[in-house]
Amino acid sequence: MRIVILTIVLAIIATSVTAYSGSFATTPPLPGGPNSNTVTNFDVDTRNGNNPQTLQTNLNYVYQIIIQTTTPITSNLLITENPSSGQSGDGSFSFTVPQRLQDELVQATIYFWGPDQATLTVDHVHQGQTTETLTAARAEPPQTDAQGRVLWVITTTSFSEFFPNGVPAPIRDNAPFYTYMAIVAIAALSATLLFKTE
Repeated sequence: MRIVILTIVLAIIATSVTAYSGSFATTPPLPGGPNSNTVTNFDVDTRNGNNPQTLQTNLNYVYQIIIQTTTPITSNLLITENPSSGQSGDGSFSFTVPQRLQDELVQATIYFWGPDQATLTVDHVHQGQTTETLTAARAEPPQTDAQGRVLWVITTTSFSEFFPNGVPAPIRDNAPFYTYMAIVAIAALSATLLFKTE
C-alpha cells in the first residue's frame, strides 16, 4: 500500500512541475572549461527592491547574470558547465529554471568568458521554433581574464543551453527542474515510511 501511495505522489509531482530550457550555440568553442561537468544552484530573489537582481556567478564560463522579472519572485537557477574538449556540446554551459521564472522573466543579461576574436554570434534555439541569431558584444568596460579570454555579453528573454560547437540533436536537459529534487525527496520519504518501526 505504501508503495502505491508513493508512486501516485511521485507521478503527481513529476507532472505538475515543469522547467524551461532551450539552447544557444557559438563557434568556436568556449575555452577554459571545468575538468568535469559541474552543476551549480543559485537563488533568485527579485523582491524588496532587488529587481533587477545581479548574480555574481564567477564560474568557468558564466561570470555574471542580471535578471529582471515582471513581478517580485523567489526562485532557483541551475547552471551546468561542461569541459572544453572540442566535442559537440562540450565547452558549453546551460541554464535550467522553473517555468514560473521563465514566465516572469523580462530579460536576462548574461556575461560569459569567450574567445578573443573580432565578433561572436550566438544561435538561439528552442525545440519546434525558428533559430534566432544573436550577436554578442564585448562587455563595457572591456575585460580580459588571466587566460586571455574576453568577457562577452548577450541579452535574452529566455534561459537556455549554450552549445558552442553547434546544436546537438535532440536538445538536452528538457527534464522538469524539480523532478530531480522530487525523486530525492520521495526516496527519503519512502525510506522513512518503509523502515519505520511500529
